[in-house]
Order: sequence, then C-alpha cells, then structure tokens
Amino acid sequence: MKTRLPDNESSLVFIMKDKRSYLVKGEVHFEYGGGNYQFMKTWISYKHPGHGAAVVYIDEVYQGEQQVF
Repeated sequence: MKTRLPDNESSLVFIMKDKRSYLVKGEVHFEYGGGNYQFMKTWISYKHPGHGAAVVYIDEVYQGEQQVF
C-alpha cells in the first residue's frame, strides 16, 4: 500500500566523510507494504519496528551550485 502526501516534494542534504555535500530533490512516498517496505524490513534493526518506508524518487542532485543529475 502506498500513501502520497498532498505536497510530497522534498529536499535532502547528504554530507560525505570527505566533506563533500549533495542536495537531493524529489518526491517522497510512504509505503506500508510491498517490495520497498519488505526490503527495508531486511536491514532495519529489531529495536525499531519499521511501520513504514519513506521512498524518495530522485528528480535532481546538486553538488554546490552544479547539477550533477
């Protein structure tokens, strides 16, 4: 089962160990069943029940001002 939020565009920032940073923009979908949810359950710690998976469909990736994807 997938759930879409009315305004589901989102941005995430990733900072790498070598101090490079990336801005990722895309749509976020929350899934409470199906393939992505089952995949998440294979690697999540038993300490966290994992009621749903947030899946980001990437539209753009930036490193600084430069668009790399």
